Amino acid sequence: MAYSSTVTITRKGNMYRVVIDETDTENTSEATIEIGLQVGTVVASGVDFVSGSAANATYLLGTTSNPNLGTEMVCAGTRVDSGDEIRISGSGGVGSANNDYPAAFYSADGKLYHRSVPASGTDNVFKTEYLIKAGW
Repeated sequence: MAYSSTVTITRKGNMYRVVIDETDTENTSEATIEIGLQVGTVVASGVDFVSGSAANATYLLGTTSNPNLGTEMVCAGTRVDSGDEIRISGSGGVGSANNDYPAAFYSADGKLYHRSVPASGTDNVFKTEYLIKAGW
């Protein structure tokens, strides 16, 4: 089968809940989030590594396709093992994330790009959630 992603965005006031369901994910698979915000702040994230042959995975969120460290990277999650779930939030604390939360971003085209990045395999299933606030 081929990679598939469904991105659902729910808005309440200035808060956006983004839920991404992915199947047949490999380390180059990427979901596009058309959130419509140029300026925002990720205040929490969570990932559920539902199933798959990879032992673990990380996740990335950026303002460009295939985001790299630096200005393109909004946040990067820590390693999560297959069958496990993690949730990261805070007011600037690192917690189990590689970046501080909240994580402010600027996106010229109003899009964000998400990668689940499993360590191996092409049969991995993920459910990821971001809570994003409009503005800084």
